[in-house]
Amino acid sequence: MTNDSTPPSEAPPLPPSRMLEREQQFGYILAGVGVVATVALVAAGPGTLLSLVLGLVGSAGLAVSVRYGHRIVTALVAIAVGFVVPFAPLEILALVYSGFIMLRASKAQAKINASKPRLSPAQRAQQRREKREAAKSGGSSDAAPTVRRPSANRRYTPPKSNARRR
Repeated sequence: MTNDSTPPSEAPPLPPSRMLEREQQFGYILAGVGVVATVALVAAGPGTLLSLVLGLVGSAGLAVSVRYGHRIVTALVAIAVGFVVPFAPLEILALVYSGFIMLRASKAQAKINASKPRLSPAQRAQQRREKREAAKSGGSSDAAPTVRRPSANRRYTPPKSNARRR
């Protein structure tokens, strides 16, 4: 018998934009708290039908964005939920959650960037020189150098020829 499931240590790493399972669980909890807080506010009396609809739609949007697992989108939706539901503890939780998700995305991207090879200043200067020379030659060394002028418009029209008038 062969086992097709791979252990977590051998699973390929997720891209930095994807949420981990624990982050998704926190998002689902926050969405549930949003639904409960919205219903409780409307049942207590100060809320209106509009606040009920906005709170439920915001919480459902958070649950959907958590389900898809994209960190930045989920963080933005969590901020929106914090503004939609007028319940201070939920607003604070939503802002903390969105900051946490954005920080995790930033750290994951920084880890990937740190693992890439870095160029020395001399290598970067050489690449810039090569790009500059390629742009000057127009991609081939046989072409004659051309004069670069701005395109004609109402404010500036380049001279038609270099010949002097008599």
